[in-house]
Amino acid sequence: MLATSFGVATGLFGNALGLSGIILRGDLDYYLVLPRDVLLHALVSRMSTSAWGDIAFGTLVFLAFGGATPGRLALYVLSVGIVAVFFVSFFVLVNSLAFFIGSSQGISEQLQMTLVHFASYPTTVFQGITRVILFTLIPAGFISSVPVHVLRRFHPGFFAALVVATLLLAVTARAVFGWGLRRYESGNLIAVRI
Repeated sequence: MLATSFGVATGLFGNALGLSGIILRGDLDYYLVLPRDVLLHALVSRMSTSAWGDIAFGTLVFLAFGGATPGRLALYVLSVGIVAVFFVSFFVLVNSLAFFIGSSQGISEQLQMTLVHFASYPTTVFQGITRVILFTLIPAGFISSVPVHVLRRFHPGFFAALVVATLLLAVTARAVFGWGLRRYESGNLIAVRI
């Protein structure tokens, strides 16, 4: 689940990981003159080619070891899509710190990798306050534990929790990016993009 979702997130929205650099360098100016959605254009203008390997690996592992029935495969694809949105939303949120605190690339990268690393462990390894943090501040539990639990034994409550957490994070990330965009000062770059 982790590999496939991360691959979808960075394969389709390749600039999600480096959005703070785009903001700091003033490269967001290019996207401001495009019609429609600035955030969407900025996210999809780059693709990670290695992400397609993550998608293939995760899918093959699921097909080989996940007991892939048509129903479980459909649930897997749906869960991967939801978790990919979760990843992109978290990446947008932490990279939007660049609007408010300036050079935040180091912080953004650390938070992004912290999420990925903690998501690679089952949440049953963690107890007490650490487990609370994994479902709030560093919401890795919604990437690793909840979708896997949904796949093993579908429970509407766990699936609803995953969807609600993803929607809350997506709305928050979008709002913070929009708030930051209103504070954005142009880099005044004149560049030709080919």
